[in-house]
Amino acid sequence: MSQKETFVLIDTSAIVHRAFHALPPLTTRSGQLVNAVYGFCLILLKIIDGIKPDYIAAAFDCPTPTFRHKEFKEYKAKRVKKGEELYSQFPIVKEVLNAFSIPIYEAEGYEADDVIASLRNKKIQNIIITGDLDALQLVNENTKVHAMKRGLTDIVVYDQEAVKKRYGFSAENIADYKGLAGDASDNIPGVKGIGERTAAELIKKYKTLERIYQKIDEHPEKVRRLLEKGKKDAFLSRKLVVLVEKVPIKFNLEKCRLADYDPQKVAELFYKLDFKSLVSRLPQTKSVQSALFEAEIKSEADKIDRSLEPILREMETTGVQINTLYLNKLSKDINSQILKLKSQIFKKTGGEFNLDSPKQLSQILFVRLALRINGIKRTKTGISTAAPELLKLKGTHPVIDLIIKYRELSKLKSTYLDTLPKMADKKSRIHTTYTQDTQTGRLASKNPNLQNIPIRTDLGNCIRKAFIAPKGFKLVSADYSQIELRVIAHLSKEPRLIFAFKKGMDIHDAVARALKVNRRVAKVINFGIIYGMSAYGLSGTLGVSHQVAHDYIKRFFDLYPDLRIYIQNCIEGARKEGYLETLLGRRRYLPEINSPIPNTRASAERMAVNFPCQGGSADILKLAMVKVCSEVKSLHSKLILTVHDELVFEIPDKKVRKVAKIIKDSMENIYKLEVPLVVGISEGNSWGEMKPLVLK
Repeated sequence: MSQKETFVLIDTSAIVHRAFHALPPLTTRSGQLVNAVYGFCLILLKIIDGIKPDYIAAAFDCPTPTFRHKEFKEYKAKRVKKGEELYSQFPIVKEVLNAFSIPIYEAEGYEADDVIASLRNKKIQNIIITGDLDALQLVNENTKVHAMKRGLTDIVVYDQEAVKKRYGFSAENIADYKGLAGDASDNIPGVKGIGERTAAELIKKYKTLERIYQKIDEHPEKVRRLLEKGKKDAFLSRKLVVLVEKVPIKFNLEKCRLADYDPQKVAELFYKLDFKSLVSRLPQTKSVQSALFEAEIKSEADKIDRSLEPILREMETTGVQINTLYLNKLSKDINSQILKLKSQIFKKTGGEFNLDSPKQLSQILFVRLALRINGIKRTKTGISTAAPELLKLKGTHPVIDLIIKYRELSKLKSTYLDTLPKMADKKSRIHTTYTQDTQTGRLASKNPNLQNIPIRTDLGNCIRKAFIAPKGFKLVSADYSQIELRVIAHLSKEPRLIFAFKKGMDIHDAVARALKVNRRVAKVINFGIIYGMSAYGLSGTLGVSHQVAHDYIKRFFDLYPDLRIYIQNCIEGARKEGYLETLLGRRRYLPEINSPIPNTRASAERMAVNFPCQGGSADILKLAMVKVCSEVKSLHSKLILTVHDELVFEIPDKKVRKVAKIIKDSMENIYKLEVPLVVGISEGNSWGEMKPLVLK
């Protein structure tokens, strides 16, 4: 048997626990909580794809007490028992393992670590996947441990050298070390008074407990007294820690060979669990490709997504030109403003501190300045200073506005002003990467993320001025006007909304007059409603009482009663069918809408309200992108940016009006709604200095 063959042993119980705490609640259409199952599947697929093991096995803890509990009744006594939400997911995890034909091993009276210790094969390379560090004592020349440090993605690989680097001694001495230091997570006492540092020094010098006690007279008096008093606990603790390597288990390595599973069977289970996004990560056999893949392109939306891919790749290759000198100067100017703000903040708070440390800022605001904490969320380290919480404090102290401004400038400086020039190629063009979210339909960009440049702030506009047209060209922007509100008017058949749009009325002004509020408040209410915002959410956004927000929503629905009916139908439809569809048949599954957890269910209800209009708007924009790009290509014009509902083109000076008219006509007539689609066209030498272009 080749030494290169690899055997992966999964501490399944530990991984499932880790996944349960790392991921938010996720349910199937029937309401079954499956977040731990989903997390486990992510890890399993990463193992299969990344490690590519020859053999794989899954070990489980048994629910019955182990021999360790009989030795020490307080063993793991301080661990909080998890509820049915976690334990109900273990049978599903076993169903996943069965689908992958991965053998499951467990033994009454023993833990998963003991099972793993017993299954190791000395003739091949063993890799242990775990969520804790108990298995590190097994590390040797043919055994490595892949331990999850945080969440599900931060993994540390421990070989012999890595163990020695962490502890200062070999893996074979870890049990002796824990005999002295104990292990709080398992409620193993160790020697009282001997901490991790002293324990490590003793093990480095003497290696074993026996040797430490044989040389008891060599230790300092205080250490000697502690060792003598805690001798019984030291040897008991080591006994509890040492993993059993001869668990009575029937084992056949060949049955663990990974190649023996059917991807089609796994795919069917993933669909049953609503893990649709994971199917594409399975090895693509012909049957999986024909039965899963073809099912995915049935809708018009799927076809549009496929048609858009080459356009997005061309946009990435073309890139957009930036003015690096301008950005460097702007960065210096903003840095001066940041330094001035810091000085003002320190003056108003009574001294300097690390303004970028949430913990220190929390101390300053809520201890030194004694600002109110009612309604402010808490974190593990104290009272939160996250952006939404600071907004709740606006008006309570002048320093709050300064801190918010400092954060805004600092973020934009580091994200764009300092970063964009470094990302430019030799022609001063940057090349973002576009991705399609097949669930929502929305497009996103990364490296750099151009979606997050503020639209309506002075600084955001200053950054946009850095995006320029090359010599002999102009930038032309085509922006859909209130497209999401137009789509929801079409979907809801609300007569007053349809009438207003057909007459060219401003919806925000109409709502402002009806509710007797200013246009900004009306705009928040309008978009808040289609995003499924509650009275609580609206009150926080507008800074008004819950009662006032509730009154705004009531009066809004009194104005548009059919819209209320449509929203209720969206929620009820999602509950019944488990999904919703856009105008072009894009389907989004919302299994969480039947969740027994109120917050999870409420979040899914908001998605149910929002998805048809937001996803429908995205579909229309994509249709327009495909059509427009085909029509302007021969005119030496290129689509170079898309942000939200806006498309930005690079067009030769002499062809601006001709191409702009084609763009506007195509975008406004790309899809027939009950209300007109309206596109605003503007042109300029930079993205931040656009002027409206009137086309006859």
